[in-house]
Amino acid sequence: MKKTITLIELVAVIIIVGIMTVGLGNFIIQIIDTWQFMDFRNEISQEGKKALDWMVRDIKEIKDSDSISVADTDDIQFTNSRDESIEYKLTGNTLDRNSYALCSYIKSLEFEYRDSSNNVLSPLPLPAGERKIIKSIKITINLEKHNREIGFFSIIFPRSL
Repeated sequence: MKKTITLIELVAVIIIVGIMTVGLGNFIIQIIDTWQFMDFRNEISQEGKKALDWMVRDIKEIKDSDSISVADTDDIQFTNSRDESIEYKLTGNTLDRNSYALCSYIKSLEFEYRDSSNNVLSPLPLPAGERKIIKSIKITINLEKHNREIGFFSIIFPRSL
């Protein structure tokens, strides 16, 4: 007796293979999406951390309480211990350090100034008298690329304040 494949068996096999292909395709798409997200996160994280580290290093070296000339929400100007004038400000979606583009993809940049009792100083920009009592500065930076966002913050206690 010769065995042959019926049309119903052939259709059943095609349907089963199709279902398996769709399932495997969805699994591969999820792997690709995860890889793209991790690649984005690594790229933008490196850029954001580099910018934040640079700002922290510079702000730690503020010369004294009289050397802060601007203290605003997205702008700070000061003189460091080497008598260099430094300004960090947000221009569009770019963080500038003395007009040098330090980081792109910036969604928001915020400086928060606190006194020795840890009270937030306001209104911004701080007038000269208020700038003299700054004891700590919190920097919050949010980066966005391809509708994905990541945020960082750091609290700095400048050495000379």
